[in-house]
Amino acid sequence: MPNSYRLIHAEWQDELDAARFPTLEQAKEVETATEFAGDGYFSPQVVESDDEPNTTATEFITAAWPGYPGPVPAGVDPADWFAGENA
Repeated sequence: MPNSYRLIHAEWQDELDAARFPTLEQAKEVETATEFAGDGYFSPQVVESDDEPNTTATEFITAAWPGYPGPVPAGVDPADWFAGENA
């Protein structure tokens, strides 16, 4: 069983590379926010990690994106939820 979850991607971002989230749900929240609120070219993927968690989705996103509208509500298209937003 993994200790944490992290995101991997083609673009380089030190903060995201170092982030280890305690749950799969938190990592997926950051994955969704990053993918849909960015420029459309940044598509991270969640993977398991043996490292200990070092942040939460809330802490990470709040630091990187103070105007974050929050997790996508169930049944809402992420593209609609983040329309007009840009992290």
